[in-house]
Amino acid sequence: MTRTQAGVALGMAAGLAWTALLFWFGPAIFRPRGDPLAVAAATLILPALAVILPVARVAAARFFDPVIIDGADPPPGSAADAANRVLRNSAEQALLAALVWPALAVMLPPGSLGLVPALGCGFLFARLVFWAGYRRGAVARSFGFAASFYPNVAAAAWALWLFARGLH
Repeated sequence: MTRTQAGVALGMAAGLAWTALLFWFGPAIFRPRGDPLAVAAATLILPALAVILPVARVAAARFFDPVIIDGADPPPGSAADAANRVLRNSAEQALLAALVWPALAVMLPPGSLGLVPALGCGFLFARLVFWAGYRRGAVARSFGFAASFYPNVAAAAWALWLFARGLH
């Protein structure tokens, strides 16, 4: 295993720990009231922000660069290129959240709906960490990736389990 692979593995393990913390403490920290779908819909503004921010960064880079203003790909390694890559990955992660969180919200046991806003806050934080580390390499972005991806996977698994068990 290379040093980079070991660093990424450590970031991924930290992302798993982050997931466990969200699932363990989230329902106790957040106490939303009301319709579960409304809570999930409101919470999805946080992944939307994680997409809006890199869109704005790419748009600003395009405006100030006559080479890419007409839609050309940004130069490899540039800040605009990094923002484009962050945008693409964040959009993928936000799509997962949008598909999973509403389903989970309607199937969660009473008292557990706070998990959904916890997932939202955790998602935005993780995406910002991912972006901050993006240009510094795989190790620097591994936690941010894992801390947004693994909670979505865990939420999907839990929703599927609840659905299969008929606990919705």
